[in-house]
Amino acid sequence: MIPPLALFGISIAFSFITWGIVLARYLLPELRRQSRADAMQPLILLHCFRFVGLSFLVPGVVSPDLPPAWAVPAAYGDLIAAVLALLALAALKSRLGVVLVWVFNLWGSADLLYAFYQGNQVGLEPGQLGAAYFIVTVLVPLLLITHGSCSGSCYSAMVRRPRAKARVCLEAHEGGALRTGARMTVRISICPTFPSVPTYTSRRSTPPPSSSRACRKHCFSSMRMTCSATKAKLMGESLQRRA
Repeated sequence: MIPPLALFGISIAFSFITWGIVLARYLLPELRRQSRADAMQPLILLHCFRFVGLSFLVPGVVSPDLPPAWAVPAAYGDLIAAVLALLALAALKSRLGVVLVWVFNLWGSADLLYAFYQGNQVGLEPGQLGAAYFIVTVLVPLLLITHGSCSGSCYSAMVRRPRAKARVCLEAHEGGALRTGARMTVRISICPTFPSVPTYTSRRSTPPPSSSRACRKHCFSSMRMTCSATKAKLMGESLQRRA
């Protein structure tokens, strides 16, 4: 006969594995195609349902023997996490939203991990959870996985260099480019503000300024024609082959 505590641990382990497969194969590929704010909305919205943790305090849903030292912090900790999730969701696209997401993410993760720790300290038995058994074995692993996804999105947003989206400057000043017959000499440089985007300029053009705002102003004021990144790259390679 397998002990109830072992069955409890097996259920949680299978839940982690199953939810990890679901997120990795079906949800995360779709979320990566969206902006950071749009991708985090469904992850945070899921945590707004954490008010269900209040069921730990409802007689009849849980056993009367459920230790209050575990039930009270778990219930109100989940309620606070749900409120923080709503606040973070409302302000997600603002500067304050990033701070609220971090606060919600740290609090929510600590609350779930503390519930596991406190349950071990007070000697929680799985049967004492009653119907709330499925909250701990099914919902909590999903919440922890989404907390990890939110942390990864926030961290990558902080350390990732700003990238320009189709921000390519193609300068061809009238009479400014060096010509040899029908040929034009093109120099390929790297924009200091957006190092991942090549900038195609003529030899006599001035280098773009170092600041982000000044670089944008320089690009949009000095270029004679604007095209997509792919078209500009192909044009530059074509001019190089002719030279």
